[in-house]
Amino acid sequence: MLYGRDPLRVFLWCLLFVVIGYFVFRKKEKMVAVVETDRSYRPFLYSLDLFIPFIDLGYAKAWKPDSERKIASIYSKIHQSLAWVLIPIALLAVARVFG
Repeated sequence: MLYGRDPLRVFLWCLLFVVIGYFVFRKKEKMVAVVETDRSYRPFLYSLDLFIPFIDLGYAKAWKPDSERKIASIYSKIHQSLAWVLIPIALLAVARVFG
């Protein structure tokens, strides 16, 4: 197996899903503010905030896809689930290389 031999591959997969999230969530008009915020909507930071579960950038709490956008709502759950799979793999790969 390639576990620990090529951790860059896992990080590239993570980056790919964050970029896909950017394109899914790119239009502010199709997002709904959940709480009152002075932050402007940034789709890349929203995608990154959804994807990295242990870092709170504040965008995932302040915004969500419009309820009429079923695909975006479903993808947000898939996006978060993929993160819970890929990020531990990436951390284990890095620990194996440097450990």
